[in-house]
Amino acid sequence: MTKIVLFNKRRGGEVKNMRTEAYLSRGQHRKNMNHEILETLTPLEQKLTDRLELVAVWGKQNKTVPTLLTKEMIQGIDVLIRQRSHCGIRASNKYLFASHGDAPLQTWKTLNAVAIEAGCHHPEQISSSRLKKYIATVAHVYAHYMHMSSFEQLVLVYCIKV
Repeated sequence: MTKIVLFNKRRGGEVKNMRTEAYLSRGQHRKNMNHEILETLTPLEQKLTDRLELVAVWGKQNKTVPTLLTKEMIQGIDVLIRQRSHCGIRASNKYLFASHGDAPLQTWKTLNAVAIEAGCHHPEQISSSRLKKYIATVAHVYAHYMHMSSFEQLVLVYCIKV
């Protein structure tokens, strides 16, 4: 669950509320893909459509939110689905990341467990909202960094160190 939140820069609630049925019906977007649009994509973008799976989950205000999954994530989720009954997950629990009741796992608790395991000094401050903002900031700085002169890059690196 944590990898999906980080990879997609999604709110934790969107990922935690992903339903098993949405995951199992994920491959249908390729059948409906417009081939004219596919031809306009760059070779890299075309490869990404082959390597990533799209799952539509419900976000805020009942809007559909696209969520991308890598092959590694899919393998892990497939194991979770196969082992549900062995882990005491009820068949009535519709959530992909299910807890022992009929509710989903709490994203904050899983993020916190990963932060503790990673050795963070303040794991209680790690949340999907903060991570989303941090990743967006780093991506923005990186994009500007790539267009800077060598001198500007050195100044930026110095400012970050200070």
